[in-house]
Amino acid sequence: MLVAGLVVVVTARAGDGAGPQPGGDVFTAIVGTILAGPVPAVHGTDGRHHVVYELVLTNTEAVPATLQAVEVRNRANDARLARFEGDQLLGMLRAMNARPAASLELPANESRVVLLSIAFSSVETVPRLLDHRLDALAAISPAATAPSPISYRLAPLEVPARAAPVLRPPLEGKGWLVVNGCCDGTGAHRGAILANVRSWVGYGAIVRAAAAGRVVASRNDLSDQIPGSRPDPHTITVDNVDGNFVVLDHGGGIYTFYAHFQPKSVKVVRGDRVEAGQELGRLGNTGNTSGPHL
Repeated sequence: MLVAGLVVVVTARAGDGAGPQPGGDVFTAIVGTILAGPVPAVHGTDGRHHVVYELVLTNTEAVPATLQAVEVRNRANDARLARFEGDQLLGMLRAMNARPAASLELPANESRVVLLSIAFSSVETVPRLLDHRLDALAAISPAATAPSPISYRLAPLEVPARAAPVLRPPLEGKGWLVVNGCCDGTGAHRGAILANVRSWVGYGAIVRAAAAGRVVASRNDLSDQIPGSRPDPHTITVDNVDGNFVVLDHGGGIYTFYAHFQPKSVKVVRGDRVEAGQELGRLGNTGNTSGPHL
């Protein structure tokens, strides 16, 4: 127990010392990590710049914990950028299977994911380093048998400056509905009405590369699903969930992914170089889908 307690304190010190004024040692029953950082800001369709990421909170002790608030701060000047608590925090909280958390409780030896999206009015106002402060009820020492109020910093996040890639639309013409972006609550996966896949207006539209790049993965052998409902979930795997697809590597850690192509319509294979606007295949209804879409 002594060794475990020392490990917790040592790993916690760096987190609590974040910000302009370093803090002292603190026992951190709840530890935090950022998934897939650093995270650059993205210029959204709403004109703002969004930093979107996931904060994983883990209760490392046998005492159950309860989350009360998560603050996001600018580490350079300690300015508070956002504070989430109560029902708002609960709405952002996910279990490790990605389902909404039932409560703000964090049981012993379990983790929760906080889905964070912080918006800034301009690229100049985006901090280069974010910091987080956690308020909760949790163990305050290895010997604790009941939760007590805690408040400390954890999980700094680097926000590197990166020029936004210039992408062309993957589909041509007017009348397309763009959803699943950063700044709206709509989704493409809705119930369908027309059972004949070829009756859909978008079916068979040419899908083009959004930018020049190299093909790093593709598939071209799956059949269309019948529109109207999603396939039996027991038949969907990691290998077929996206149907026939293409993944392009544009360099600098930027990729574009194109899913649900028509059967036998994909025109590129791994290793091919493509130019912006080059035809990749045709819009279809393969994979986990209830109606034709890209």
